[in-house]
Amino acid sequence: ILTLVKLTVDISQLKYESSGEPLIDIATRKMGDSDKCAVEEAVRLKEKYNAHTVVVTIGSTLDHERIIRDAYAMGIDEGYMVEVDGYENLQAITIGEIIKSIVEMTGPYDLIILGAGSLDTHSYTLGPIIASKIGVPVIAGVDSLNYIDGYLEARCIMEDGTYIYRSKPPLI
Repeated sequence: ILTLVKLTVDISQLKYESSGEPLIDIATRKMGDSDKCAVEEAVRLKEKYNAHTVVVTIGSTLDHERIIRDAYAMGIDEGYMVEVDGYENLQAITIGEIIKSIVEMTGPYDLIILGAGSLDTHSYTLGPIIASKIGVPVIAGVDSLNYIDGYLEARCIMEDGTYIYRSKPPLI
Protein backbone atom coordinates (compact mmCIF):
# COMPACT_ATOMS: atom_id res chain seq x y z
CA ILE A 1 0.00 0.00 0.00
CA LEU A 2 1.43 3.36 -1.03
CA THR A 3 0.15 6.46 0.76
CA LEU A 4 0.93 10.02 -0.32
CA VAL A 5 1.55 12.61 2.38
CA LYS A 6 1.93 16.33 1.89
CA LEU A 7 3.48 19.00 4.06
CA THR A 8 0.94 21.79 4.55
CA VAL A 9 0.54 24.92 6.61
CA ASP A 10 -0.92 24.27 10.04
CA ILE A 11 -3.82 26.68 9.71
CA SER A 12 -4.64 26.34 13.41
CA GLN A 13 -1.26 27.98 14.17
CA LEU A 14 -1.41 30.65 11.44
CA LYS A 15 -0.56 34.22 12.45
CA TYR A 16 -1.62 37.36 10.58
CA GLU A 17 -0.29 40.84 9.79
CA SER A 18 -2.31 43.76 11.16
CA SER A 19 -3.61 44.15 7.59
CA GLY A 20 -5.12 40.67 7.78
CA GLU A 21 -2.50 39.06 5.47
CA PRO A 22 -1.47 35.59 6.67
CA LEU A 23 2.22 35.12 7.57
CA ILE A 24 2.71 32.03 5.43
CA ASP A 25 6.53 32.18 5.38
CA ILE A 26 6.81 31.71 9.16
CA ALA A 27 3.82 29.39 9.55
CA THR A 28 4.21 25.99 11.21
CA ARG A 29 4.01 23.07 8.80
CA LYS A 30 2.52 19.60 9.38
CA MET A 31 1.20 16.50 7.63
CA GLY A 32 -2.20 17.37 6.19
CA ASP A 33 -5.18 16.16 8.22
CA SER A 34 -6.68 14.13 5.38
CA ASP A 35 -3.24 12.65 4.66
CA LYS A 36 -3.04 11.60 8.30
CA CYS A 37 -6.39 9.83 7.87
CA ALA A 38 -5.02 8.10 4.75
CA VAL A 39 -1.99 6.89 6.73
CA GLU A 40 -4.27 5.63 9.50
CA GLU A 41 -6.31 3.70 6.91
CA ALA A 42 -3.14 2.19 5.42
CA VAL A 43 -2.00 1.08 8.88
CA ARG A 44 -5.46 -0.37 9.62
CA LEU A 45 -5.31 -2.38 6.39
CA LYS A 46 -1.75 -3.44 7.20
CA GLU A 47 -2.83 -4.79 10.58
CA LYS A 48 -5.93 -6.49 9.19
CA TYR A 49 -4.44 -8.01 6.01
CA ASN A 50 -0.69 -8.14 6.76
CA ALA A 51 0.08 -5.57 4.05
CA HIS A 52 3.38 -3.75 3.56
CA THR A 53 2.90 0.02 3.84
CA VAL A 54 4.89 2.82 2.25
CA VAL A 55 4.56 6.62 2.36
CA VAL A 56 5.99 9.19 -0.02
CA THR A 57 6.26 12.95 0.24
CA ILE A 58 7.66 15.49 -2.19
CA GLY A 59 10.12 17.99 -0.69
CA SER A 60 13.40 17.98 1.19
CA THR A 61 13.08 20.06 4.33
CA LEU A 62 13.41 18.96 7.94
CA ASP A 63 9.61 19.23 8.14
CA HIS A 64 9.32 16.66 5.33
CA GLU A 65 11.62 14.36 7.27
CA ARG A 66 9.42 14.89 10.33
CA ILE A 67 6.21 13.88 8.53
CA ILE A 68 7.93 10.70 7.30
CA ARG A 69 8.97 9.98 10.92
CA ASP A 70 5.40 10.72 12.03
CA ALA A 71 4.16 8.14 9.51
CA TYR A 72 6.67 5.61 10.90
CA ALA A 73 5.38 6.35 14.41
CA MET A 74 1.83 5.67 13.17
CA GLY A 75 2.91 2.22 11.93
CA ILE A 76 4.08 2.70 8.32
CA ASP A 77 6.86 0.31 7.23
CA GLU A 78 8.79 2.39 4.70
CA GLY A 79 9.04 6.02 3.63
CA TYR A 80 10.41 8.03 0.72
CA MET A 81 11.16 11.72 0.40
CA VAL A 82 11.45 12.95 -3.19
CA GLU A 83 13.71 16.00 -3.36
CA VAL A 84 12.40 18.49 -5.91
CA ASP A 85 13.37 22.15 -6.19
CA GLY A 86 10.34 24.40 -5.91
CA TYR A 87 8.17 21.55 -4.57
CA GLU A 88 5.67 24.03 -3.12
CA ASN A 89 4.79 25.30 -6.62
CA LEU A 90 4.36 21.96 -8.38
CA GLN A 91 1.20 21.43 -10.40
CA ALA A 92 -0.87 18.27 -9.88
CA ILE A 93 0.10 16.95 -13.32
CA THR A 94 3.82 17.14 -12.39
CA ILE A 95 3.16 15.47 -9.04
CA GLY A 96 1.34 12.72 -10.96
CA GLU A 97 4.47 12.16 -13.09
CA ILE A 98 6.65 12.01 -9.96
CA ILE A 99 4.33 9.49 -8.31
CA LYS A 100 4.30 7.41 -11.50
CA SER A 101 8.12 7.28 -11.31
CA ILE A 102 8.00 6.29 -7.63
CA VAL A 103 5.54 3.49 -8.42
CA GLU A 104 7.78 2.27 -11.24
CA MET A 105 10.90 2.34 -9.02
CA THR A 106 9.46 0.97 -5.75
CA GLY A 107 6.23 -0.84 -6.71
CA PRO A 108 4.08 -2.43 -7.83
CA TYR A 109 1.37 -1.51 -5.33
CA ASP A 110 -2.05 -3.09 -4.90
CA LEU A 111 -3.43 0.12 -3.46
CA ILE A 112 -2.47 3.79 -3.53
CA ILE A 113 -4.23 5.91 -0.91
CA LEU A 114 -4.53 9.70 -0.98
CA GLY A 115 -6.21 11.96 1.52
CA ALA A 116 -9.51 13.52 0.49
CA GLY A 117 -7.81 16.85 -0.27
CA SER A 118 -4.89 18.90 0.91
CA LEU A 119 -5.36 21.76 3.33
CA ASP A 120 -4.01 24.26 0.82
CA THR A 121 -5.54 23.46 -2.58
CA HIS A 122 -8.41 20.98 -2.16
CA SER A 123 -8.29 20.36 -5.91
CA TYR A 124 -9.22 16.65 -5.67
CA THR A 125 -7.48 16.03 -9.00
CA LEU A 126 -4.35 14.12 -7.97
CA GLY A 127 -5.98 10.68 -7.61
CA PRO A 128 -7.48 10.69 -11.12
CA ILE A 129 -4.25 12.12 -12.57
CA ILE A 130 -2.15 9.34 -11.02
CA ALA A 131 -4.71 6.73 -12.09
CA SER A 132 -4.49 7.93 -15.70
CA LYS A 133 -0.68 7.99 -15.63
CA ILE A 134 -0.29 4.42 -14.32
CA GLY A 135 -3.43 2.97 -15.90
CA VAL A 136 -5.40 1.81 -12.87
CA PRO A 137 -8.96 2.50 -11.66
CA VAL A 138 -9.69 5.21 -9.12
CA ILE A 139 -12.46 5.42 -6.54
CA ALA A 140 -12.93 8.84 -4.96
CA GLY A 141 -14.69 9.81 -1.75
CA VAL A 142 -13.93 6.56 0.08
CA ASP A 143 -14.84 6.33 3.76
CA SER A 144 -13.52 2.82 4.43
CA LEU A 145 -11.76 -0.01 2.61
CA ASN A 146 -11.74 -3.78 2.95
CA TYR A 147 -10.18 -6.62 1.02
CA ILE A 148 -12.72 -9.39 0.33
CA ASP A 149 -12.24 -12.43 -1.91
CA GLY A 150 -9.55 -10.80 -4.06
CA TYR A 151 -11.40 -7.48 -4.39
CA LEU A 152 -10.86 -4.13 -2.72
CA GLU A 153 -14.22 -2.95 -1.47
CA ALA A 154 -14.69 0.78 -0.99
CA ARG A 155 -17.54 2.19 1.08
CA CYS A 156 -18.52 5.73 0.09
CA ILE A 157 -21.08 7.69 2.11
CA MET A 158 -22.82 10.29 -0.05
CA GLU A 159 -25.70 12.69 0.58
CA ASP A 160 -28.19 10.33 -1.04
CA GLY A 161 -26.95 7.10 0.52
CA THR A 162 -24.05 4.70 0.95
CA TYR A 163 -22.39 3.17 -2.09
CA ILE A 164 -20.15 0.10 -2.21
CA TYR A 165 -17.65 -0.21 -5.05
CA ARG A 166 -15.52 -3.28 -5.74
CA SER A 167 -12.42 -3.58 -7.85
CA LYS A 168 -9.55 -6.00 -8.24
CA PRO A 169 -6.18 -4.46 -7.33
CA PRO A 170 -4.36 -2.35 -8.32
CA LEU A 171 -6.53 0.59 -7.37
CA ILE A 172 -6.27 4.21 -6.29
